[in-house]
Parts: sequence; C-alpha cells; structure tokens
Amino acid sequence: MLRVLAFALMLTPAHLPAAQPGPSSPPDYPDALHLPEGCLISTLAYLATFAAEFPGEQRAPFTTLLPHNGQHHTVALVTWAGEWWLRDEFLGVIPLKVSAGSGDHMERATQAAGAVLGREAKRLTLAQRRHIAAAGGGLDATQAVAHAARLLPVPADVYVVTSGGREFPLLFFRPSPGAIAVYDPRHGTAVAETASPHAAAIVREVAQRLGYGVTSVRLDQSRLLASAGLSSL
Repeated sequence: MLRVLAFALMLTPAHLPAAQPGPSSPPDYPDALHLPEGCLISTLAYLATFAAEFPGEQRAPFTTLLPHNGQHHTVALVTWAGEWWLRDEFLGVIPLKVSAGSGDHMERATQAAGAVLGREAKRLTLAQRRHIAAAGGGLDATQAVAHAARLLPVPADVYVVTSGGREFPLLFFRPSPGAIAVYDPRHGTAVAETASPHAAAIVREVAQRLGYGVTSVRLDQSRLLASAGLSSL
C-alpha cells in the first residue's frame, strides 16, 4: 500500500508492436517473498524483469485508491498479444480487455485497471492476509528492508531512524529520474518528485510525515560494508 505522499509515477512505455508468439497470458513472475506494504517494490521488480524479457511490449506502473480501505495500491500494466493486462503480486495477471495501441488506449487501460481493482479489492485483502498467515506473521522490518533492497532494479540505501529511543530502518531509492521513494514496512512507500540530492533530509521528512518523532537519521554503514564484501570492526 502507498501512503503519505500522493503520486502518479509512470515508466515510459516502449511504443513498439508486440510480436512475440507464445502463451495466451503474460508471465506472472510470482514473488518468492511478499513484502509488507510492498506493492510498489513488487511492481517495479516485475516491470524490470518483464522489460528485459519482452522489450517490445508496453509497460507502466499504475496506482489507484482502493475503495474498501482508502489506501493506495500499485500494480503493473503490460501489453500482451495486442491487449493490456494487469499484474498484481497477489492476484496474478488479469486481462483488461483493452486493445494496445496509441492515442487513448493507455487511459482506457488505467480506467479498466481501476475498475478491476475496485471489484477485486476484498479478494486482494484476503489474499494478502493468507500470505501473511502462511509466513507466520511475515517479515520483520529489518528483513523486509533488506529483501526490498535486493528486489529493486535500482540502487537503494538503508537509513536508520531513531525515534523515541528506538531504531528502525527505512529504504531510500530513486525509481526514476527526478523522483525519490522511501519504503517503510509499516506504512508502505512514499514517492515524490524532487531532484534533491539530500537523501538523509528526505528520509527525515518522510519519517516525520509518517508520525515518527525523529531524533536522528543515519546511513546504515554496516550494510554498505556488507555490499562491498567487507565487515565492520
């Protein structure tokens, strides 16, 4: 789910005709692990894998407000066999019955996707709960942030936020040029348009908007050392 900052992040689709014969539906690429409140990260990972394998297809993330709980949710929209499809990490792939093409086809696809998610909102919530229950409550915050960093197709940094004498991790990344994102396993991913290079200040602001009384924010140097194959003393 997505909260805090409203956004409409769209990856530039490849406007090339679909030409691959094959299965009647696009691949789902199921997530090995489901991140808590991780729909945007799942979507970005899916789109990167899909684009690498099918560069001639159009693709974009789509975010809408779910009517039953008032929360944002992000899915992938892709073209396949000349039509638009929706891919959700819990629901799989769903045909939108909208032809791929130029003009207003993308707008019609987003409208159809919003209608589908509205109809499937309760089933989506039940699927999420089943997955969490099957995982024994799901990942803790540290595990979720580490897994999110591995899933993302772009570089990401872990920041440790101190609030009320406790520390917790947030993940900072740039999903596209001129945009930033901060993932919190408790609330989801906040996204905004900004070219600011001051990641720590952005993380602090997002954490404050999430309601945390922030005492300090620091880059997780231990994770940087680990990614470089080193260890802290």
